[in-house]
Amino acid sequence: MKIKLTFIFALIITLLYGCSSEKEYVPQSFLGHVDIVLDTATVRALAADGFIRGEFSMVFYDTIIMVDQRSYDMYIIGTENFLHISEARGFYGTQEGGMNVILQSKKPDMKDSLIGAWKKFTTYAVEVNPSKGQGYELFEVLPVIGWTNIQHPRIIPFLTTYSAESFKTWGYPDSVSRGLSMKSVMFALAGPSVDYVLFKKIDELYISATSKEAELLASALLAGGYEEEGGSYVHPSSAKIIINVLDNESMKRISKIKLKLNRSVPQTEKTYGKVKLSLNNDAGWMYFE
Repeated sequence: MKIKLTFIFALIITLLYGCSSEKEYVPQSFLGHVDIVLDTATVRALAADGFIRGEFSMVFYDTIIMVDQRSYDMYIIGTENFLHISEARGFYGTQEGGMNVILQSKKPDMKDSLIGAWKKFTTYAVEVNPSKGQGYELFEVLPVIGWTNIQHPRIIPFLTTYSAESFKTWGYPDSVSRGLSMKSVMFALAGPSVDYVLFKKIDELYISATSKEAELLASALLAGGYEEEGGSYVHPSSAKIIINVLDNESMKRISKIKLKLNRSVPQTEKTYGKVKLSLNNDAGWMYFE
């Protein structure tokens, strides 16, 4: 009897191991931010509003060089992720209405695992772009695509991860190797004041994409831990993403964003050029013309 029980136990272990080994390994990621290209007048209207820069969010600005051209950037920082707004001039001069979707790994130094996971879902070539800033190093895993002579909006997904040294620089111990929430990442990037802003996180993202863009975006979402559900992409602890497929190169990729707020507010509507912000209770919407 003892020999029989041992055999059965060994068989169960073998079957369980075999099943788990067949599953795709997917490093869990979160929607870190979206980078949306808007016209300069809209960006300046957002930047000029004290509500956006104070109660609603924390705001930072930057100008970087991309392929020998400047990118003019505004960051609308929330408690658990943020909106990156690029002006449609310089590098993005012909890409108004385009956007990038950036998934952030919860663990440091995951670039090789992210590449391996993404390759299971796409035939596109992907590469790593290291990006060093003050006190951090970011690894961007992105598709190998052309970055020059772009004459229309487009949507591009990224899988990203910070280095372990970045987290240590920010004061996180070695135990961070087990994972870090987006709230912790935002705290490290923006400081403790980010806990008190109105903007908590992106709750739902509504976008348009060509069939090729949708295929590539879907592969990145699956590689980041999302699952397809009724034509949308869902994640247990990150924003829902809804993709409308239209083969029109000139269409705007961003449609609307549902936001989760940190506290309830009376119904409020504000318009900033081509962006309308609508807030009510603990939810908000940004609509893009």
